[in-house]
Amino acid sequence: MLKSKLVVTGLIISLSFFAFTVIEIFKLDLKLSHLIYQNYQWEKGNENLWQWFYNWGPTPSILSGIFCLLFWFHQKVIQKAKNINTGLILFPLLTLLIGPGIMVNMVGKELWGRPRPVNCIDFGGEHQFKHVSEPSYSNHHKSFPSGHAASGFHLCALSIYFRKKWKFYSFCTFACWGILISTARLLQGGHFISDIFGAIILVALTFVLLYPKSNHITNQSLD
Repeated sequence: MLKSKLVVTGLIISLSFFAFTVIEIFKLDLKLSHLIYQNYQWEKGNENLWQWFYNWGPTPSILSGIFCLLFWFHQKVIQKAKNINTGLILFPLLTLLIGPGIMVNMVGKELWGRPRPVNCIDFGGEHQFKHVSEPSYSNHHKSFPSGHAASGFHLCALSIYFRKKWKFYSFCTFACWGILISTARLLQGGHFISDIFGAIILVALTFVLLYPKSNHITNQSLD
């Protein structure tokens, strides 16, 4: 199990370096944002649909974490159930706290200090555009990685509860939520495409590192 996690982690990190290199070489951050930025404003991002995703997009992930905690408390404390698989039950909560919570918002954003598209001179702002490879440790900008995208794609954690034949389909369905939230943030000038990729990578790493050994609610099958 540990060996598999290390292999997958290495693969994710390698692919992330490749993706960021391609984005930087071909200037995809600026090119995509220029396509969205029309008539000197972020018109599409102001539409009610995308504003709704901005305001409410992270809510399902937060609710999933709360529900898992309540379910674990009910089983462990109230029902006094033995041998419950805490890692499985709390998987959505733990990945939410460590992924979008710590790795994205508390570490990534604070370390990079990257200006958002709306803050860049290219799009009517006052700050120079920065590539992902150019972290600015001393300013207050928080574009990289995207917190909204991280919370959206985090919903994929719920696919762990589905039967094997439905895991892939459920994962893709939940990923669509992350895509919609990410689209909203791109249209609003809140993030570059590399900010979205950064969020996906950190959430994926969290999933891999915290993935439980067993998919059974109880640990009896491990005996």
